[in-house]
Amino acid sequence: MLVAGCAGGGDDENGGAADERPSFDPDEDERVDTALIQPTTDNPTNWQYNIYNPSQEFGHEMNNDQFVWYHMERDEFTWRLIDIAEYEDDHALVDLADDRYWHSDGENVDAEDLRTKLILEDIMSGDLGAVFEDVSISGDHQVEMDLAGTINPEVFDTSWTNMWLDTRADQYDQFVERWEDGESIDDIRPDLENYELDEIEGHGPFEAVNVTDNLFEMELVEDHPDADQINFTRWEIHRVGSDTGEVLMGNEVDTIRNFTAEDAVLDNRPDDLTVGHLPAMWGMALPFNLDHEHVGNVRVRQALAEFIDREGVASSYGPYGEAVEAPSGLVGNIDGENNPSDAWTDWITDEGADALHRYDDVERGRDLLREEGYSRDDEQWYTPDDEEFELTITMPADTTDWHPVYQTVEGQLRQEGINADVEAVDDTVYWSDYYLDGDYDLASTGWTLQNSYPYFTFRMYYIIDAQYLNLDTDDVVAPPIGEPDGDLESVDVVGLLEELQTTQDEAESVELIEEIAWVTNQYLPMLPLTEINDTVWFWEDEWWVPDPVEESETYQSKWPLWQFPRTGNLRAR
Repeated sequence: MLVAGCAGGGDDENGGAADERPSFDPDEDERVDTALIQPTTDNPTNWQYNIYNPSQEFGHEMNNDQFVWYHMERDEFTWRLIDIAEYEDDHALVDLADDRYWHSDGENVDAEDLRTKLILEDIMSGDLGAVFEDVSISGDHQVEMDLAGTINPEVFDTSWTNMWLDTRADQYDQFVERWEDGESIDDIRPDLENYELDEIEGHGPFEAVNVTDNLFEMELVEDHPDADQINFTRWEIHRVGSDTGEVLMGNEVDTIRNFTAEDAVLDNRPDDLTVGHLPAMWGMALPFNLDHEHVGNVRVRQALAEFIDREGVASSYGPYGEAVEAPSGLVGNIDGENNPSDAWTDWITDEGADALHRYDDVERGRDLLREEGYSRDDEQWYTPDDEEFELTITMPADTTDWHPVYQTVEGQLRQEGINADVEAVDDTVYWSDYYLDGDYDLASTGWTLQNSYPYFTFRMYYIIDAQYLNLDTDDVVAPPIGEPDGDLESVDVVGLLEELQTTQDEAESVELIEEIAWVTNQYLPMLPLTEINDTVWFWEDEWWVPDPVEESETYQSKWPLWQFPRTGNLRAR
């Protein structure tokens, strides 16, 4: 069970006061005329609003509504914007709420908007797009999905999580028409990724009203269904400095959705600065460019994995991260008290867990490199061409809590005799020009899409991020299960994923997860380093939120900052 608890510090070890929720009756009480303030380091006027364009894209989670909430402690789905009216065999009927309206003109959000979202997810090879072959409108607020076989129910339900209906149909009709005409999604995708929207659209409880160089301002939509729970009038994003700890401790903002603080913040946090934890279901990874002259070789990747001490890497991240025990794409390496966990083994059999290689043998790493023609002289590694072995690790400059992780990897590789260098690149270009373009030696990213079910992590590696890793699924190889030094054999990993996507049999699911985990453990398209707990921060001098200790359960769904206002769990004092 992936459940996170509270942080240390403050009167009750999490800060905040044990007081009651401020009451609010929208028919009798006047709202507090104030704004909840979030930070950004960007200039908001540089944002564009096509969320599928990786260049300066922006969408706000209070400006649109989420399809479903997943509660991690209860393993429970709460359908919010949609309801699954029918799900059997190879088709599903999905009902859309009929009480949402687009901010710009008051038009009703309808089935055409939902169908558009599904088609765009297919164009982008998203998880949701993978579960259906066709989608049609069967009512004003209902779509019918012709599924890609009898979909594994766990896969179908989870495909809707962590997603918002943020694509109005008439803004994307050109791409839908091309999809309907049967054009290859590989041809449509680049145009969708380059498409820019200058005007933000939404149907959520807050509407964008003002954008300047330093401010993104939204106002409450009083006729939104969730507005009855919200007792304040505005939501603002302020442009701040890059030192997040300083911004937080200086009370420049009211909340941060997720921030791993340095010791100076943790040790000096005042009582009314509250922090709550929830399972992140992800952590930092070291992606490999599989076209690279060195790390394109699977045995070289394995050697590097042997040299990297993941325990040391996790320690550098701070108290809210733990090392990944057996890099394989299985979530569950950290518990709610920020201690190591073996919950990742629950996905597979004991034998399958024991078989996974741990990558903690430096001498094996050296043997692997020598077998591939590399040599070591005077504690310096040389390539088969007798040149010093050099690698660059590229990371986003503004994501400062990641930096110690990759700097530690750099130091460990240097200690082994590999000339590793960290290159920090501005966030505005890191994703579009480096990681998403597959232009790096070693990069930095998360190793899951923040879903616990292993299918989604495997699909991230071999389908969604394959182009960023320069991964050709025809080239995937692995030795026989349990024999890391055995002969490499070709593996149809896409076929295995398709079987996992469609199986209805739990035992078969475990068997398939076990097999793909082994392949991932050996092929290493990226090296999972740490698994973390997310930390959400609230200043309670002017705001009330549930106590993270007494009401820990309220924090166990992604994400408290977006759900609390909608449920009356974030109130202005």
